[in-house]
Amino acid sequence: MANMKFDSTTLQSNPTDLTLIRPDKTSAHKQTYSSVAYFSWGVSIIGKLIDLRWSWMQADEFDDLDDLFTADEPVVWDPQDGSGESYNVEIVSLDGKYHMEFGETSTVMRKDVIMTVLILSEVA
Repeated sequence: MANMKFDSTTLQSNPTDLTLIRPDKTSAHKQTYSSVAYFSWGVSIIGKLIDLRWSWMQADEFDDLDDLFTADEPVVWDPQDGSGESYNVEIVSLDGKYHMEFGETSTVMRKDVIMTVLILSEVA
């Protein structure tokens, strides 16, 4: 599998953990006096939140993703998952931890990085 892309940024390494990229069902239910009312709007990938997790990440790669996050603009995400699909997404959150070594902060690595993207639409 090739490495994922966010706009023109190709990741150095793919996530170690990733939510399945598949449609969710939107539905609701309400208990009635003698039954239950069920409403379904079908399945859609639009509006799905995807969590991407890395155990370790280069600090410069984290900084590249952080630039996209702080720009607060939709980006094109190509997950390179073999489906051929790409998505317009909003990066909703990006966080991680400094790699601490003997009491000093490493400027080289980040660990436990979690990024959440919201799928806005499929790229035609």
